Amino acid sequence: MTRDLIIGGKPITFTSNGATNLFYKQFFHKDLLKEISTNGKDMEIATDSIPELAFIMAKQADKADMMRLTTAMYIEWLELFGPFDLALMGQEIFNVYLADSMTTEEPKKKVSGKAKG
Repeated sequence: MTRDLIIGGKPITFTSNGATNLFYKQFFHKDLLKEISTNGKDMEIATDSIPELAFIMAKQADKADMMRLTTAMYIEWLELFGPFDLALMGQEIFNVYLADSMTTEEPKKKVSGKAKG
């Protein structure tokens, strides 16, 4: 999924797809899925992971060479924002990440619990 968000008064494009977790782990050396906690239906992510996730998704949207990202690039990107800009938009950023795995439609066909045969 690709979506534009206004963060710190700037339009930022984010992309999330099947490679996002891999790029996150490769760059930050942390497992994003382990960073996420599940409480029933609600999913939460640690506040300090939001800027990291936002960086990865922004670079995916920019079609950056994900294998050549550097700490200097991350810091330069963070300097675009105020101290709380990313944290305040954390839920929206996380929603972009989750969008591909969440559905808003009901299944068209109900699956029966009985096996045929």
